[in-house]
Amino acid sequence: MSGYLILDLASTSSSSIVNPNLKRVKQFGCKAFFSDPKYKKKLDDCAKKGILVGYESEMGAYQIFLHHKNKITRPRDVRFDEDLLPLIDKEKNEAMVRATVAAGISSTVLNIKTVYLGLNSSSDLQSNDISKLQQQILELKLIVNQSNKDRMKVEQENQMLRNQIKELKQINQALENQVGQLIISKKSSNYPSAISSTDEEEVKEIYRLNCYLVKKVERLESKIKGLNWKVEEINKKRSKEVNSLNKEVSELESMIEGTIFKEEELESYGDDNQ
Repeated sequence: MSGYLILDLASTSSSSIVNPNLKRVKQFGCKAFFSDPKYKKKLDDCAKKGILVGYESEMGAYQIFLHHKNKITRPRDVRFDEDLLPLIDKEKNEAMVRATVAAGISSTVLNIKTVYLGLNSSSDLQSNDISKLQQQILELKLIVNQSNKDRMKVEQENQMLRNQIKELKQINQALENQVGQLIISKKSSNYPSAISSTDEEEVKEIYRLNCYLVKKVERLESKIKGLNWKVEEINKKRSKEVNSLNKEVSELESMIEGTIFKEEELESYGDDNQ
């Protein structure tokens, strides 16, 4: 959880803070520590902790909201923590005071309209929404993983075809070498007519296989070109999608971490004051 102080800048009432003394006031909405009367020492480790919501110049006292008791107390000896609470958007003439009080507020009538605890801003999240965000992150990660698997599958298929072409080229080269040896053997022979019909059939068969292999290599090379183009297009498309999804995942994880951190901080905040 996280706390917000909402101030109605247009309202006026008898309880409004008019022209507050700004010398000691830090920032509305910041953490404030003050002494408990039952302790002798002031502002020690046993000091109570609250949220600064106002200053009463006549009494010289600060208005400190205790969220765990849902009440406002008015101590005089206070020290401040500048760690501000989250900001919410302005709506219907309501605004959360986050700027330094001295910035034009001295002439403004401030009426404390309401103090509430919750996570209702666009930059903050309800605790019960964390599971939904985690599920969304999981789905995005699955999309990224599937994209990577699809790309790897195409790349593996491409590599298999390359290996096939390499093997076929080796077979083709072996056949060409064999044909060359037969031609050399025929030319160097003193008795050309002695070459048997079996050798001639073998040469024809080798030639036929060679033509078949050449055509197959050409088809495979054409297929590889198509796959290379497909891989390139997939890489371009997936790269944009993956980068976008990774960015969205990181933003959601940061939002969850921020929400959990604020919850733990306010839980600790409440425990310290109980």
